[in-house]
Amino acid sequence: MTSKPLMLTGGFKTRAQAEEAVLSGAVDVIGLARALVLEPNLPNLWSVGQMPEPIFPRFTVAPEGGITAWYTMRLTEIATDKETDEVGDLEKAIDDYEARDRVRTEIWTRHFNRDDG
Repeated sequence: MTSKPLMLTGGFKTRAQAEEAVLSGAVDVIGLARALVLEPNLPNLWSVGQMPEPIFPRFTVAPEGGITAWYTMRLTEIATDKETDEVGDLEKAIDDYEARDRVRTEIWTRHFNRDDG
């Protein structure tokens, strides 16, 4: 038993699932990361009884890391105010994700491998 709030995340796709987990007393907070990628305003909508469930995209072929890359790049779109309604391609998401990481790695390497004498 702990007096600290307990958060559970992973696999919650419906409002009923999230509510059941919290109402059971087993957890205090539910993580909805992927659902929030699809609808950033989801908690507000649920609190007023709107939008019954987010619609999760289905991909016919899911290469290794593709689903995670797709959600990561979707978050990047939201953060840079470039979000679209288009689901997009997993291969493109992986390519974009890897390109972004190459740039970040170059910046990191330049910053921390410099000789300050």
